[in-house]
Amino acid sequence: MFKLGRLIRYAALFAIFISACFAANVFAEVRIPRTEEFAENNILFYNPTNCIPQSAPTLPGSNSGGTISGSSNEEKVWSYFASAGYDPMVIAAIVGNIRAESGFNPYVESSAGYFGLYQAGGGRKTALLSAMKNAGLHPDDVGSSPSQDIIDRAIQFQLDFMTSGGDPGNRFAGFMNNLGVVSSPSPGSYAELFLVAFEGAISNPEEGTLLSDPGVRAWALATYGSEYWQHPDRRQEYALAAYNAFSGSTFTPSENTATNTSNTPTSSRICPENEDNSFEDRDWGEGGERIANASIELTWPYQADDTCLDESGNLVQNWTSNYNQCAMGIKPEYSNARSQVGTTAGTWTDCGVYVATAVRYSGVDPNYGSNILEIYNVMVSSDLWEDVTDLVAGNSANLMPGDVFHTGGTGHTFIYVGGIPKNYGNDVAAASQGGHTPWLKDSVVWSDSRSDRPDGRYHIFRVKGGGGSSITL
Repeated sequence: MFKLGRLIRYAALFAIFISACFAANVFAEVRIPRTEEFAENNILFYNPTNCIPQSAPTLPGSNSGGTISGSSNEEKVWSYFASAGYDPMVIAAIVGNIRAESGFNPYVESSAGYFGLYQAGGGRKTALLSAMKNAGLHPDDVGSSPSQDIIDRAIQFQLDFMTSGGDPGNRFAGFMNNLGVVSSPSPGSYAELFLVAFEGAISNPEEGTLLSDPGVRAWALATYGSEYWQHPDRRQEYALAAYNAFSGSTFTPSENTATNTSNTPTSSRICPENEDNSFEDRDWGEGGERIANASIELTWPYQADDTCLDESGNLVQNWTSNYNQCAMGIKPEYSNARSQVGTTAGTWTDCGVYVATAVRYSGVDPNYGSNILEIYNVMVSSDLWEDVTDLVAGNSANLMPGDVFHTGGTGHTFIYVGGIPKNYGNDVAAASQGGHTPWLKDSVVWSDSRSDRPDGRYHIFRVKGGGGSSITL
C-alpha cells in the first residue's frame, strides 16, 4: 500500500524528468557530424565511394614552392616543401625519389646523360640547363667543385623550376593533380605515384618492378600502358626513411606499402576535389538501367573487324593478342572506377571484379562483392536481387538492361546491356579471366558448361523493381 508522501515524491520526480526531456530535445540543436570528422578521428563509417572527402594529404596554398633550410641536402629539400605547406607524406615521396635519382646532388650527371636533382633528360634537361645558364648556375659556370653556397642555390633553383611549371610538360602538376588515385595513403604509395607521374621511369616485366599500390598501378596502366617501373621498392624505402626522419611521426612498413599511423585510415583513399561522388545525380535511369549505363561508360566496344572504337566511334587501337587489351589495356574510366569503389584487388581480366565495379559504380548496390562464388550466394538470398531465369525463359525479349548473368559457381558472370543507347549494337558487357579485358561485344550466350543448373543455363539476376522506365544520355 502506497503512502501519500511516497506517491507525491514519485509524481514530483516524474515531472522533473518530463521537463528535462522537453528542455533537452525540443529546443536542442540537432547536428549531423561531417564525414571528414569521422575520418579525421579514425572512426569507421559507411562511405560507398571508399574515399575521404576533403581529407589528407593537405595541399599547399597559392605558393607552389618554399625556401630551403637545414644542415644536409636531404633536409634542405624536405624543408623546401614543408615551408610551403605540403603534406609530409607527399614531401616524403618527393624526397625519396630525389634520393634515388641523384642522392640530392644538383650537379650530378649519369652515364646516360641525365642531369640534376631529378635526373632530367632530353628536352627537360635542355630546358633546365638553359634556365640555369641564365641564372649563372650552369655547370660550366660553377666549376667541377662548386661551393656549398652554389649547391644550395642550385637546389633552390631546380626545385623552383620543378614546381613552378618550368619543367616541360609540367609533370609536377600532373603528380599533384592525381594524388587521389592512391589506394592507401602512405609515403611509399605517393613515392610510386611520383615515379610514374613525374619521373616517368617506365619499364617492362622483364626489367622493371610491379607497382604495389593498386590505385597507382591501375592509373599507370591506364595512362602509360605499364604496371612495371624502375625501382619503386627503393623509392618507397627512401620515402619512408625521410618521413620517419623529418615529419615528427612514424610509419611502420606493412606488406608492400607503409602503414599509416596518423588519423587517416589506410583503408580509405583520398577523393579528388573535383570527383563526382554522387551516384544518384548521374542521369542513368533507375535500377538495372543504371547498371547497364555504368557498364557502357566503363567499357571499350569490340568491333567485328578486331578494332576498338572510342565513344565517338573513332578508331583507338586494334585489339592485341596480349589479353585482347584495347587502348593501353583498359578504358581509363574503368581504372578510375575501380579505385573509386574499392575493387582494386584482382586482375583486369577478372569477370567478377568487372561486374562488381560496374554495379557499385552505378550506385545500385555499393556492397556488391567481387568474388564470383560469394556474390552468387548473397544474391540468392538478397532483398535487392531476384532470380528471373525461369521468367526470362531463354527469350531475349524478356531481358531488361542491367540483368546480371551468373553460372552459379566459379565460372563466369556478365551484364546484359541490350536496349541501352550507345551500346554499339552489342548486348554483353564482360571481362574474362586470362581471356580479355572488359569489352562490349556479341549477343547473349544463354548456356555455359560451368553452370550449376540442370539445364546448363546461366542464372539471371535482376534488381527488384525492374530496370526503370526512362533513359536520357
